[in-house]
Formats: sequence, structure tokens, C-alpha cells
Amino acid sequence: MPFRIDSAARAGDKFRFSFAVEPLFTYTVESRVSLASGSWGVLTNFTEKVSSYEATISDALAGPHRFYRVLKAPCNCR
Repeated sequence: MPFRIDSAARAGDKFRFSFAVEPLFTYTVESRVSLASGSWGVLTNFTEKVSSYEATISDALAGPHRFYRVLKAPCNCR
């Protein structure tokens, strides 16, 4: 199944989004303030060995813009 963000919303002074974490994958959530340039900073990581679950990311709203990406890779975590 292709990766997708299941929900995204502002919650008070935070931005939250969620996605399904599948077994045997590592997910790295990154952010930066400009879509065009700058380095991506790691917000958090998820690795699952056994079962799927819904991961929820919560980040403080800072400045006028923030961009996010989620990288999905095999975890090699047998």
C-alpha cells in the first residue's frame, strides 16, 4: 500500500499529523522552514518490528511556514 498522511490539522499552538507505521520499516519525520532551500532537520523516527500502528506527530507552530516530509525505508530489524 502506498504511504499517505491520514490526517493533518492545527491543534492550538501545534501542528499535528498522523500516518500508519508498517512492520519492518523505519520512518524518519523531517522538517524545515523553506521548501526551496535549507537542510532538513529530524523531528523523530519510528521503527516497527511486529505490528502496524498509527503514529501521530505534534510540532510547535513556529514562524509563518514549516514544511514536513516522511522518509520510509526498510528497517533491517529482524
